[in-house]
Amino acid sequence: MSNAIKNDTRYDELRAFNKEESPEVNLRNAIAADILEFGDLAEQRRSAAFWLRIVAAAFGAATTVLIGAQGFEIFKSYKETLSVAALVLSALVTVVNAGEAFFDFRWDWVRFKATYAKLYGLLYRLNFENAKSESVESKKLDEISQEHIDAIVGVNVQWVAHQTNPTEQPPP
Repeated sequence: MSNAIKNDTRYDELRAFNKEESPEVNLRNAIAADILEFGDLAEQRRSAAFWLRIVAAAFGAATTVLIGAQGFEIFKSYKETLSVAALVLSALVTVVNAGEAFFDFRWDWVRFKATYAKLYGLLYRLNFENAKSESVESKKLDEISQEHIDAIVGVNVQWVAHQTNPTEQPPP
């Protein structure tokens, strides 16, 4: 897999195919493991995107306050210190914003959340097919399994496409 998804082993036991279980149970477990993993990945990226924005805004606001404080008589003796602090904070705003643009956590969040929703749809279809009869037809299992594979592979295809064309948005 690409760098888009880190190697996480927490879900491997659930994802592993067990010869003692039916193909339907194995597929359900694999989809459930991926739902858990993509839910976690989406939340991590959402959190990272949020905190980068908050940090950049806080540094920007602090820079403004430090520049404004230089005009008050009470801070006249600290003017040079305030000036340097404002300069450093304004540089940090640039660094944080560059990090946000480079890592693009918001894009990852949307992409992982979309995959999460697709996987939930597959699990719902599998459960629906199972509710209709004792066991799911082999053809239906194959279709759902292929869509599961396509959803996982699609995440990395999107990541590669985004690396070559960052303006491209993840598909709905």
